[in-house]
Amino acid sequence: MSLELDQRLHFYEPQLREGLNAQTLAKLHQSSLENQPHVIFENHENPIPLEEVMVDPHRYQASSQALLSVPLQNGKALVIPLENLQKEHLLESLEKAHPLNPRQQHILIDAAAPLLDQIRHSSQPSEGLAKFAPGAPADAKLNPVDQKSHDLLRQIGKTINEEVKNGLLPAENKKSELLKRFLLQSAPAFAHYSKNKQAALLKLLADIPLKELIAADIQGFGGGAVGGGVIGEGKEGHYVNSLLSSVVQLINTNRLSYGVYKAIKDLKKAPLHADLQPQRMGLLRSSLQDIAFPHQINQHARGTCAATSAQILLALQDPGKYLNIVKALASPDGKVDDGSIEREPGTLTDDLSGRSISGRLIQPAFMEYANKELNYDNATDKHSDAHSGLYSSETTRLIQYLFPLRDYQNYSIFEGEPKPTQAEVYAKVKAHIDAGTPLSVGLRWDDGGHRVIVSKIDAAAKTVYLLNPWGELQSMPLDEFKDRLRSACLPKESNQLKPALEFLPGAMAKTEAYPEIASYRYRTPLEQMQRDPKLKTSFSAAQQTEIGDAFKDLKLGTYALEYLRNTCNKHPLSAAQATEITQQLKRCSSAYEAFQLLRLIENGYDAVKKGSITQTTLSQILNVRPGAFLNAAENKALLEALIAGDKVKIQLKLENSALELAQVYVKHGYETLSADKQEAFRTAALKDAMRSNPLISEEIKTLLLSLNPEKLEKAEMLKLLQALALGQQDKIETQIQNLISKDKATWSVEQAAEKLESLAKAGCWQAFDALFIDLAVKWTWDSDNLAESLAIRLKAIIDKVPKDTLKALYKTMDDMYQDGTTVIAKNILMGAKNW
Repeated sequence: MSLELDQRLHFYEPQLREGLNAQTLAKLHQSSLENQPHVIFENHENPIPLEEVMVDPHRYQASSQALLSVPLQNGKALVIPLENLQKEHLLESLEKAHPLNPRQQHILIDAAAPLLDQIRHSSQPSEGLAKFAPGAPADAKLNPVDQKSHDLLRQIGKTINEEVKNGLLPAENKKSELLKRFLLQSAPAFAHYSKNKQAALLKLLADIPLKELIAADIQGFGGGAVGGGVIGEGKEGHYVNSLLSSVVQLINTNRLSYGVYKAIKDLKKAPLHADLQPQRMGLLRSSLQDIAFPHQINQHARGTCAATSAQILLALQDPGKYLNIVKALASPDGKVDDGSIEREPGTLTDDLSGRSISGRLIQPAFMEYANKELNYDNATDKHSDAHSGLYSSETTRLIQYLFPLRDYQNYSIFEGEPKPTQAEVYAKVKAHIDAGTPLSVGLRWDDGGHRVIVSKIDAAAKTVYLLNPWGELQSMPLDEFKDRLRSACLPKESNQLKPALEFLPGAMAKTEAYPEIASYRYRTPLEQMQRDPKLKTSFSAAQQTEIGDAFKDLKLGTYALEYLRNTCNKHPLSAAQATEITQQLKRCSSAYEAFQLLRLIENGYDAVKKGSITQTTLSQILNVRPGAFLNAAENKALLEALIAGDKVKIQLKLENSALELAQVYVKHGYETLSADKQEAFRTAALKDAMRSNPLISEEIKTLLLSLNPEKLEKAEMLKLLQALALGQQDKIETQIQNLISKDKATWSVEQAAEKLESLAKAGCWQAFDALFIDLAVKWTWDSDNLAESLAIRLKAIIDKVPKDTLKALYKTMDDMYQDGTTVIAKNILMGAKNW
């Protein structure tokens, strides 16, 4: 493949490139020049536009392999495998194309829209009560709240059907009676409503199709590529409760006031932008979930934690206003009455952030308002000055707008004169929380910052309770919270006498609903290593820093350290092993490779302990970089072989990865790169194969690099790289002998003696013997003084030569030279300490 093509194509799975024939690569190249997605089939001469494939996907089902090529902004094309062209599989492939940037995602979704619509419509039930709205994954499951509603409604429905059948209930009253009995049984407070209030709510619900009332929803594609940190929890899409479940929750938590009822009614019938009309029920469903279950509001795959925290506060404290803002943003002009907040471009249709419809509308609009004169771009998730998220002052501006009567102030260790201390910020926060006010606070989180809502600080239990805009209730140790606290949006003093948590609705008022958040979700990898007893004692301070830096550079979440922690728990590491692991992690070029390496380390040390493999074999496995040079299936097979102790399969995968590594390096070093860069690359490749391999001594590394190995022929370089990757001393020494034989004719006796010294230090005795004999002949040809000076210099080296090597070398020379040619060399050997 040409250098141009290599540069134009970006493979979703790096290993996908290997094995593609020239014809397929040429078709990929052709499609990469077009500004629309194409599908490449082995049995079709030309790339076919995705839009055309969408029209009749069954036409192409028999194709053995399909590749989707999507144009990227940087001029490259992303190549994604499509394993099956049945609608469901193609849809799954499209939905899981995480690495696309927002522009590419829009291109892909727009092109796939006809198929997506067809699938959604075909999954619409013709009768009965579907558990999910159309478009939800086939394996989606109801949460306990919705399952309870679904089961109760079906149970009541059976009773009512019998009553209608037996003439006990008029058929025209069937739906209203079903809803009334459902509410009376699931929401006891409904029985205490006035007749007029009951009738009004029942009429509102009766105007909605029953299947829309009971169906839960999964809204928003994407969001699952997130690996932790400040941007979400990495789940695909957003689970939305059914309308009936949300209404029941509002009744049971005494939050269905007349104002909220009116706001629901107004949103249900409000004029919407044309693009939102097909999403009306989904919008109503997600908006009601937001006010009924505010703790489930989720930022997903966008860095909008501050805006989402403000969204949660508004849904908690003023649900009617919340629904009115949603209605305004969804309207044709997309503006609230005073024009201060308006809909952001790109939020009318799914933006692959994984958010609900209401979240997708509100969060970008809040980001735009908060940043004042700057411009927020939902597609890139950045402001026009390139910063992401919101500063504490920007967050305060937003919250003050939402709650104008509370007079919010920004209180941050980074702002104000004089700047408050961390302890002063904590004291203010605790005072407000104890007085009944939930607060938006800024915390140091991983390598950045994160905004959460504090509902309670329990000093006695040393615990802080949080509403995390990842759609989760969580608790955190008080010491961690104090150490991370940076800022808070503080209102006027509250006059309540109970902690804020006790005023919250539903599960949010119960401390047992707040499980402790795992520390890896907010600590940096370095912090986790420094605070975890096993990791701290297994790795030196310098190694902890190196591993932390490697994780940061690779954007690998702290969660991946769990594999390393498991290894240390089961297998105390020696200093050499800790060094090897550190060096191999530093060598990784992607988060995927590092993740695979950590899994191999844990399972590999288990295999060593069981005796399935030796430590040497494990070092070989780690050094051949299977995460970079084997595909996902082969990596899985290697892990399974380690667990099963299958030595034959382990050896096969080991050799395959070493060969792949060598072939890729050789291809770049002899073909792909321009001639003026090839030798430098070969040297770098050799160093990479050696630098982290404990099976190769520093002396061998130094000796090999001194022999100019970058000048080897392509075939010899392939053998050398394989041997280095596997740490095969005999094969490495063979290549060292090849290098010596090519250059020794140009060496002076002194230069040859230097190499001999290096060979002895490296323990390359086969090459040492050959060169020593060659020198022995040369010494006879030179003057006695030269021979004596060399003898003095080499005596210290010969003293370190093993006895067996000395005897064998002497015999070889004695057999080869009967004329006294090597007498001086023989005398040197006989004078060695080990003779």
